[in-house]
Amino acid sequence: MTTATDTDIQQIKDLITAGNSATQKQIADLAIITQKQIGDLTLEMRLGFANVDTKFTAVREEMRIGFANVDTKFAEIRGDIKGLRSEVKALDGKLEEKTKNLDQRLGSGEFTARGITIGLTVTVVGGLLLTFGKILFFGKIF
Repeated sequence: MTTATDTDIQQIKDLITAGNSATQKQIADLAIITQKQIGDLTLEMRLGFANVDTKFTAVREEMRIGFANVDTKFAEIRGDIKGLRSEVKALDGKLEEKTKNLDQRLGSGEFTARGITIGLTVTVVGGLLLTFGKILFFGKIF
């Protein structure tokens, strides 16, 4: 015979079993939802990393192109500097030659002799014109 205690114990066992299976079902549902959320997050992370990788690659390519342009510009500038150096050397040679010629002329007295000759010529011509002008306008020299 079964006693009330046995019945109560059996009912408690049934309740525990029913609660246990409901809890197990809830745990299984939570596990499925968690797995789906983890899968979604993993997919989002992969897409985000792919996006970052694409952008990083684009930036790296732009930098490579920029550095290539800088190298080209430096090469052009170096060429310009070499051209300017040769022009400066040519001008320096011309200036040195002219300075040397001027030094020779000053040293030989040619420059001074020319200046004196021109000054005397201007003075004589001016004196003649002055005398001629006085005779022409006043009729006499004094």
